[in-house]
Amino acid sequence: MNEQINYTLDKINQLPSRFRGQMMNSLSGFKNTVLIGSQNSQGDTNLAIFSQVFHIGANPPALGILFRPHTVARHTLENILEHRYFTVNYIPMNYASEAHHTAAKWDGSEFEHCGFGVDYQNEFPAPYVKESTVRLGLSYEEHSKITFNDTILLVGKVLEVSFPSCFQKEDGYVDLSKGNFAMGTGMDAYHSVSRGIRFSYPEPHEKPKIIRYV
Repeated sequence: MNEQINYTLDKINQLPSRFRGQMMNSLSGFKNTVLIGSQNSQGDTNLAIFSQVFHIGANPPALGILFRPHTVARHTLENILEHRYFTVNYIPMNYASEAHHTAAKWDGSEFEHCGFGVDYQNEFPAPYVKESTVRLGLSYEEHSKITFNDTILLVGKVLEVSFPSCFQKEDGYVDLSKGNFAMGTGMDAYHSVSRGIRFSYPEPHEKPKIIRYV
């Protein structure tokens, strides 16, 4: 049996930077991994991989995105603040390598360098990823700096959503496991999603029932 590893905060702070980053990032668990498409006011496109994208609310529909401190050029953040529109695109597992490659410091558009097609759907004013089958178009709503570590939380309102009809159940649930999309852990690991289990609405003193396997 493996020995248990225990780190105090002092020990965590003494770890090498990249080692510490990998450890803490992977400990936050499996995360939704997406490509964010944006452009500046001149129409120059940008594509970047993100794992810090999460549900903010359903009424109005909104997503949150966490950005690293704006101490260097952050093209996605700068484009969103300038142009006010952006897209969120789920990554098919067979495009995980190309998606990961968007994190390199490219001169020019990652769409072109990493082999992704640009798609302007329904005249939405930001570029979608042609190879993605689940796509959301959003507008900038607000952002704030988290003073604890200078990261930036940006909130976007969902203006349109597109996905295959077979993904949606009769109660509205969208089964993303049907798309074999990449999920991320750490800063460089990608995983396929297997079938899951859905449970009934939780009530006090009543054990939730399995309503279906997905």
